[in-house]
Amino acid sequence: MTTEIKVIKKAVYIECECPNCRDYVKISYSDFINIVGEPCDWQYSKFFCPKCGKEIIIDSIDWD
Repeated sequence: MTTEIKVIKKAVYIECECPNCRDYVKISYSDFINIVGEPCDWQYSKFFCPKCGKEIIIDSIDWD
């Protein structure tokens, strides 16, 4: 008999490009949760770029 297995990924960090300064932003997942809350609340949430300090608004999420 055969079966399909599911590999569960653990979120480690988020990454994006700051739309203001174009710097690469990488924040640990646990720190990001503390900033913006649980994943169901993320769309249109705001956080600040660690480099330029300007506001970043989340418009979409890709769970890669």
